[in-house]
Amino acid sequence: MVLFPLTSGYSQNLVISPDGIAYITLFTKNNWNKIIKYNPIGKSSNTYYLFQQSQCIMSNYPSLDINGNKIAIESSCGLVILDTKSKSELSSLKYGDSYSFSPKGDSIVYSTDYRGRLEGVAPPHNYESGIWIYVFKSGATKKILNESLGSYDYINWSEHDGNIYLYKAGKVESYDVLKQRIEETSYRGIYFSPDGKYYASTPGEGVHHKLYRACDNKEMLEWNNITISNAKQYNGIINFKFWCKKIKAVVFSVANTENIILDFEKGKSIGDFSGRVIGTNSEGTVVAIHPKKTDGTDSWEKEKVEILNLEEVVSKYQAGKYYRNDQR
Repeated sequence: MVLFPLTSGYSQNLVISPDGIAYITLFTKNNWNKIIKYNPIGKSSNTYYLFQQSQCIMSNYPSLDINGNKIAIESSCGLVILDTKSKSELSSLKYGDSYSFSPKGDSIVYSTDYRGRLEGVAPPHNYESGIWIYVFKSGATKKILNESLGSYDYINWSEHDGNIYLYKAGKVESYDVLKQRIEETSYRGIYFSPDGKYYASTPGEGVHHKLYRACDNKEMLEWNNITISNAKQYNGIINFKFWCKKIKAVVFSVANTENIILDFEKGKSIGDFSGRVIGTNSEGTVVAIHPKKTDGTDSWEKEKVEILNLEEVVSKYQAGKYYRNDQR
């Protein structure tokens, strides 16, 4: 466990590289304009990237490629991708909005959008809607769909089969990257387990997020009952958070600050922890949280960040010890 304060603002999301470095988008008086780099080994932090374009607002959702070599920053002016080592700008994708790195980190898929669209503002003269693939090595851009994603749509370049999945208007479409064609699927979600056997439903499909079997779209009733029983205990809604590749598990949040670790092979709960999840590494073995307050409310300390090793959490849980704040 690593606990550190945020001295000049607060964060809602961060990403963790394979070597354990955390990149935190920080909310300050000037909106989302800064990324803090935190090294848990040396317990040091410094300003990694300062967003210079004052007319743009940085998003609170950064993302790393699987190797931790690139970090993508979404803003109201477009999508910026940086080299994590040199901090140099690899590409700036104008009007880039929702996105997902390829499984190898060599490309990125993104949708386009522009400021003011939701308020009825006419698009800029050089704006073109659509969904695109950008290849870093060649700098080539390929349009794969003419329509951009909507406000409640999602995109994921899945590692299990290398295809791009789109949740659009309540339906899931799959783009085959090799065959360069798109088709509608019967899936209810786009976030698949590492082996591709299961997936989590996407927001909008019922009150609680659920797990389904990919081969026939059957709901995993016994597994979902485990999470639903926790939801009743804490009087909250179940939300899918992320998959844990190494320990073959999935993490769901219940209410705002309770989290369940479910083994998706054995179909049983193998751990839990308190706090608001704000980020993880690509393997899903390290998770960052805002610690839960100890005043009995379902709220969190937004000025503090705690980093947990989920393998340790599972080990302690199996030994009869817990990571819930009220049981430490």
